[in-house]
Amino acid sequence: MKIAAGATNGSYAELRPGEQLRLRLLTERHGCGTSPIREALNSLVSAGLVERFDKRGFFVAGTSPEEFQDILTNRCFLEEEALRRSMAAGGADWEERVLVAHHRMTRVPRSRGSANATINREWEEAHKRFHISLISACDSPILIADCDKLYELNIRYRFQARTQSSQSRNVSVEHDRLKDLVLAGQTESAVAALKDHYMKTGSFLIGQP
Repeated sequence: MKIAAGATNGSYAELRPGEQLRLRLLTERHGCGTSPIREALNSLVSAGLVERFDKRGFFVAGTSPEEFQDILTNRCFLEEEALRRSMAAGGADWEERVLVAHHRMTRVPRSRGSANATINREWEEAHKRFHISLISACDSPILIADCDKLYELNIRYRFQARTQSSQSRNVSVEHDRLKDLVLAGQTESAVAALKDHYMKTGSFLIGQP
């Protein structure tokens, strides 16, 4: 299964799984020395986005249906819990964060140009802020950090689903419904909508219903 490469720190789908990350090219591209590049690559190894092989160097991490299923299962499990906690504890400030994050996301086009696969980094960043805002009142920094890591691991898979679902899925409608249910305090419906939102991505990649 060919999947667009992952993303972190605003770099989206520019490298393919298995592609070698050559230090010389990276230093030229980013205008810095090899030490900060190595440090960054080692951090990405820890994050699961880069693989390091002795005597061969660094490579973009591979992908597989099995890994995606593992990511999807854990995202649903953890974010369902985080959303329930946020809806139970969150007050006016949290509701405002959700509303503002959603509004800012809707103000930015999802793609650059007419092609659905042409990524708009500004939308991607706004999209992440919206999803993190939903769970931001769960009162567990560890839980939020785990959800954030899974979000990053999931991005490269989501790009592949995006190219396959452009004609049959309206993501904006899904986000609108999720926001409305959250702000209406309908916890179980909101949790179900969040899970359905993630499972639809899975359906385009691994044939899940």
